[in-house]
Amino acid sequence: MIKFEKFKHLIEKIEKDLGQEFKATYRSSSKELAGLNRLPNSTIFSEFDKDESEWVYNHGGKKEIQYHIYLRDGQIGYGLGINSQRGSFNNDDPAKIANEIGQAFVAVEPSIKKNLPHYSYLIGNREQLGKMGEEEFILFGNTVTVNDNHEIDESEYQQMIEDLDSQLLSYIEIFKTVNKIQDAKRVFKIRLDMIERINELLEYKKQLILQGPPGTGKTRLAKEIAVKLVDQDFDIEYNDRGKLIKPDGFDEQVKIIQFHPSYTYEDFVRGISVSTENSESPVYKTENRHLGKLAKTALQSQKSGGTDDFERAWTALIEDITSGKVIKVGTSNVDVKINTQGSIKFGSPVATYETTYQLYKFGETDLKYETYQKITLKFLEKKYNLKKYVESTHVETDKVKNYVLIIDEINRANLSSVLGELIYALEYRGEPVESIYSTFDEKNKIIIPDNVFIIGTMNTADRSVGHIDYAIRRRFAFKSILPEDISDSLGDKFDFAREEFEEVKKLFAKEGTNWERSDYLSSDFDPKDVCIGHSYFIYKQGVEKEKEMRLKYEVKPILQEYARDGVFNERGIEAVNNLWPDA
Repeated sequence: MIKFEKFKHLIEKIEKDLGQEFKATYRSSSKELAGLNRLPNSTIFSEFDKDESEWVYNHGGKKEIQYHIYLRDGQIGYGLGINSQRGSFNNDDPAKIANEIGQAFVAVEPSIKKNLPHYSYLIGNREQLGKMGEEEFILFGNTVTVNDNHEIDESEYQQMIEDLDSQLLSYIEIFKTVNKIQDAKRVFKIRLDMIERINELLEYKKQLILQGPPGTGKTRLAKEIAVKLVDQDFDIEYNDRGKLIKPDGFDEQVKIIQFHPSYTYEDFVRGISVSTENSESPVYKTENRHLGKLAKTALQSQKSGGTDDFERAWTALIEDITSGKVIKVGTSNVDVKINTQGSIKFGSPVATYETTYQLYKFGETDLKYETYQKITLKFLEKKYNLKKYVESTHVETDKVKNYVLIIDEINRANLSSVLGELIYALEYRGEPVESIYSTFDEKNKIIIPDNVFIIGTMNTADRSVGHIDYAIRRRFAFKSILPEDISDSLGDKFDFAREEFEEVKKLFAKEGTNWERSDYLSSDFDPKDVCIGHSYFIYKQGVEKEKEMRLKYEVKPILQEYARDGVFNERGIEAVNNLWPDA
């Protein structure tokens, strides 16, 4: 049996039996992980309760999980403690630090349980991790029985020493993860500041292109910018699968498309659709496409009031004709029916929804004769109480919703052709411009309002696609997104192949310089345009196989493709071929 008189004496024996090697490892690890200038106190369990009778723990209290031992009610409890009690913290928000430790604990929990299989929650519970308030405490550990003579079974005591020794691995792992979480928050704050500055630029310019080589996260950044444009107060966060969490309204207010070489004005702004039903003649209809639809929706969102009663009355008339309740319309003596296109057919002549609505809204149509449209409209007014059309009015500007169009690979299309007359509309927001196509409710006018924002992404390494001419370039602001070491920004779920990233970056830019061309790069290329980005080097934490697959099947192939395209000189080609021969 192991006998002790006072709790303090037991702690002194535990310190001694843990040994000098353990103490040296603990002190050096604590110094490194906490960023201290000198080693911590040589006595590990340096903090007792007031009368040294019940509690002891390592000093901790800043950002590390703590070693805790207590003697209470005939039991010794020991393990890893998370403490949000203000007295143990040298800061103004102990719960914040405790919850970062809790998040780190959850992140590495499988490893902790594997290392300490018989540990459990002695105080508190798992549900508190990451959600603690002030003056709370969690202890994850094990217990030893103490008899009335202050004696412990020797085998149980040895188990405690072994546990405390093994516990150091989990202590270090949690501490490292806390550091990663804090680094990620610090770096993400910098990113949020950048997004705020970009959004200020967008408020001024309205359209922006994020440019840079492949793999720098341009599309990801565009989506984050869009989140803040939709809801300025919404936090940018990702779920466990790495998917961006979207605010309410995001899917309605944000459209994401990708350009390609065959993209046209008819795909992007307005075009003609053709439909046939029941082998009848084709029906041609002008429709708004991506930008046309978004601009129209954004413009309507700025308005309130007014009257547009046509949809209600028209629908009621169609239902009555279909059911046989209405056989004749107005002054026409011809029996009417509904054709396969949903239009009212007066024998041979037809009154369509579109042309009748044009007459209702504008007082005229593009038709040579409007006879049956006028008959239908008067019938709707008389029999269905169709109210007169009144233009909507604008609402207060602080209630206007923002709409965002993200165009991935914007330079892969012929922009001059795709944008057409909208090059003018981009600069003169709110002014109508004439389109080559006319819709039934907007005629041939298109307006891009102030609450439409366009974010393009441009791959500067792809020289096979067209460049943006000066007239279009003048309408856009440009922001360069370059490869960077993002190892401090990944939190607790992903790792960054920093060594391999730096190895690849040296192929493009000289080490230690501000993007000075390397000796491996062809003189025709700027390293900032072609150096592959950081996203190629991200992999799930601890999954080395994924890292290997990325290097072998993503990174090296694109570098070899660069070599074939003349991006590298002879030295560069040789260096690429020598990369990771065993990968």
